Amino acid sequence: MVAAAFEMPHNLDWEVNPKDVRMLRQLGVGSFSEVFAAIWLGAVVAVKRLRVRSSIGNDLLQSFKAEVDVLRSISTFF
Repeated sequence: MVAAAFEMPHNLDWEVNPKDVRMLRQLGVGSFSEVFAAIWLGAVVAVKRLRVRSSIGNDLLQSFKAEVDVLRSISTFF
């Protein structure tokens, strides 16, 4: 789930419909993002949400995209 106040192309292959996600509790927070436990389509998942309130720099956006690519390639169970 991507939630930010900047323009991004919609329907990216890693985007999910926010209506399919039930946020549970906050797990952590950093300078630019926060992580939540959530339920997505019946599965327990972690959701990282960007905390950017204005335009986002290209470096931060590229870093986020790279992190998404890594996370898409792995599967963990807890």
